[in-house]
Order: sequence, then structure tokens, then C-alpha cells
Amino acid sequence: KGYDFIWPALVKLKAAKEWKVDLPDTKDLQEHSAEIKMEALPLGSYIILASLNPSFTLTENIIARQTTYISNISYIYNDKKELYVLNRNSGEPLAKATVQVWDDKYDYNSRKYTPIKKELFSTDKNGLTKISIPDNRYSNFFQVSYGKDELFTNDNYYNYSYNSYAKKGQQKTFLFILGTTLP
Repeated sequence: KGYDFIWPALVKLKAAKEWKVDLPDTKDLQEHSAEIKMEALPLGSYIILASLNPSFTLTENIIARQTTYISNISYIYNDKKELYVLNRNSGEPLAKATVQVWDDKYDYNSRKYTPIKKELFSTDKNGLTKISIPDNRYSNFFQVSYGKDELFTNDNYYNYSYNSYAKKGQQKTFLFILGTTLP
């Protein structure tokens, strides 16, 4: 049902860049892949559309889409819930970058996932922020902003908490007898 709306809207969008690539027809009925270099784009989020038909018609055609992000921001998120925001080219930390956490919640009535804005953090001089997400909140993703640059992927990070090595509290009692001789 959603595809009936999405594809007509996508093919009507104004293209930021257009190009044509001729791929060989191997006729071997095997799966193949190719890497295609494209011209640089300004910072932002883009949808790349590929079509067998240059007019991108919706009938008797195959169309594919891929979302891509052009940004100078990168980040590393580790199992200690630390997120380091870095310049993608130089590796330098980005101080005072903002990190907006989102949660993808499933709505059982509409049968859809809805993104919900959650915590907002800022990085220190080392590009570090400690993300305090509650344990067992399963579907988090990050929107990182620095100046006019933004990286907003929907790469989910699942927060499960289980530690079989956690030390369990154990009470011990010691009895000392001093100055007593035993027969």
C-alpha cells in the first residue's frame, strides 16, 4: 500500500544530478554487482534512484533506490554508551556537536514504527558524550549536528542489558575468638 504512494512521489522529485551508466549484459543469469563513481554532492541527505528506463516510468520497468548521506561527520558508539563525534576526513574530535537520540516505537494500532525524539546531548572538547539511554530500550538512532553539517542515519542501536558475570551480593560472617585456649 505504501509503495503505491512512495514510488510516484520519488520519480517526480527534481534530480540534483543525473547520469547514465552502461553495464554489460553478461547473459549468464548470475548475480553481479558494480561500483559506480558519481560526482561530489553538497552536504545533505539524498536518495539515489536507478532505473532500466531513462524516463523512470512506473510500468514495465525496474527502479531501485538507496538513501545516502553526504557529511563530514563520523561517530563511534561503543558498548560503554560512549559516542565520539569526529571529522570524517581528519579524525579530529568535534567539540560542541549535538547528538539527538531518537527511538523507533512500534504503534500496534497503526501497525507502523514512529520515530520519537528522546534525549539531547552535547560533545566535550574530545568529541565525547556519554549517552544515557535506559537499558532495554531497543531501537535507538542518532542525529548528529555540527555547524551546518548533519548526519542523521537510521542505523538502529539496540540497548540490551545482561551480565552473567555480575557479582551477586553475598553476606559472610566471621567469628574470631581471642585469648582463649582450647583443652
